[in-house]
Amino acid sequence: MNHSSKLRLVLRANAIFSTVAGIVAVVSAGWLSRSSGIDHVALTRLGGVALIIFGIAVFSVTVFGVTRRPDNKLAADTLEIIIADFAWVAATIVVLNMVEFTRGGAIGAIVIAVVVGFGATQAWLRAKLVAQASPAIVTA
Repeated sequence: MNHSSKLRLVLRANAIFSTVAGIVAVVSAGWLSRSSGIDHVALTRLGGVALIIFGIAVFSVTVFGVTRRPDNKLAADTLEIIIADFAWVAATIVVLNMVEFTRGGAIGAIVIAVVVGFGATQAWLRAKLVAQASPAIVTA
């Protein structure tokens, strides 16, 4: 498996995780809100919808870009996804310090942030390898 295939695999995993998490948040917003201690069903649903949209966007980069994107463009496009993932981790840290979660809610948020951070790190490393192995884009 070459570097771009591994990058696409990492991005697909990101898309699946984000979409599934979003669907779970939308479908069980009431339970998630109550059990996490935030008790804001609408915000939980909104976050779920945002995750679904993000998952679809990430998936479109990996699937629709396979035949249309050269590897160096895929690596460049991945940067926006990586930034969004690290922003999620940073936002989790801020929210955990501003909102009083239940113990289970805090643990859940931390686990999700760790998974997202790990995925972003993997995407960054793979994108770096793809960019190094690909010729630069020449524009006239």
